[in-house]
Amino acid sequence: MKNSIFKIFIIILIFHVVFLLVLMNLKEGGKDFSDEKSQAIDNKKGPILVPDDLDVEGAKTSSKPSSSNHKQESSITPVQSKIKRKKLNYSNAIYNKISSIPELSKAKTGILVDASNGKVLWAKNSKKAVRIASMTKMMTILLVYDAIASGKLRLNQDIKVTREASKVKCGGIWLDTRESFEVKDLLKAAFIKSANDAAFLLAQTVGNGDIDVFIKAMNKKAKTLGLNNTKYYSPHGLPERSGHDNVSTPEELVYLAEELIGNYPQVLKLSSSKMAYIPRKVGKVKKTMLTNTNKLVRIGYKGVDGLKTGYTKKAGFCITLTCHRNGKRYIAVLTGCKSSKIRDTIGKKLLDWASKK
Repeated sequence: MKNSIFKIFIIILIFHVVFLLVLMNLKEGGKDFSDEKSQAIDNKKGPILVPDDLDVEGAKTSSKPSSSNHKQESSITPVQSKIKRKKLNYSNAIYNKISSIPELSKAKTGILVDASNGKVLWAKNSKKAVRIASMTKMMTILLVYDAIASGKLRLNQDIKVTREASKVKCGGIWLDTRESFEVKDLLKAAFIKSANDAAFLLAQTVGNGDIDVFIKAMNKKAKTLGLNNTKYYSPHGLPERSGHDNVSTPEELVYLAEELIGNYPQVLKLSSSKMAYIPRKVGKVKKTMLTNTNKLVRIGYKGVDGLKTGYTKKAGFCITLTCHRNGKRYIAVLTGCKSSKIRDTIGKKLLDWASKK
């Protein structure tokens, strides 16, 4: 009798162990990557993308989803620029070092421009092509606004979350295929929080379901604008499985920033927002808070109103800063900084130095 009870006990115990193992496996398949430092790529399960302000060594992503059913055309109609670009004038530029800003040695490349007259005030390897991480999104947002300007897209248009966009799990707003968002809310997420999934969904939408169409349009726009050292492989700036990274030069990023805020000044309302909220239609959370990745905007630093930050391990901490101070528009670009603190310190000191000249 005792042996029978013992056997039954053993069988029940084994059943529970097996049940727990199955349950753990299921949980692992739907793992919540809230701990960003634990993120990596599982090549069998597909891409798990790293966030804007974190890069995992060896992590690579793919921007090539299967084409959507609503694909309508194979190209994107370009929109004519409204501004006449001024060629940057280096005649009085200071190169590399400024005695009052010793931290400049810690930036890989950079440039500071008085955009009101096109004069370069400071430059360091400003024509060198480097990885730009999420500063990529400036081009993505430019093409989205081009689509709005041409009537192809509307700010209040609802966009259904695609399966591909929902796979961009990290550095985003955790899109769910049961949801849809208005274009204006996706723009907020992509620009303020630097949400990679939101940027991907916007790009996929403008590309009529084909992300490759959008990336081709990014490169075509770059050529049209004379950004000959700029090359895009993704709409968000994350490293690709192919090993390619989006690249540009500080000088060309200044031209891109001028193009963006010159044609669509409403962008500055987004980039200067310390935080914002977007509604959620699925789950218990009714809205998602978006905190600006640009600390100088968050602390309200003297006239800073944008524009875009970026970070991957290989790119380092980067920023394209826009500032309106004393009636002048300044644009600064910094790349390859070892920390966001160094990047932000250099940015503040450069703007203060420029405003006193």
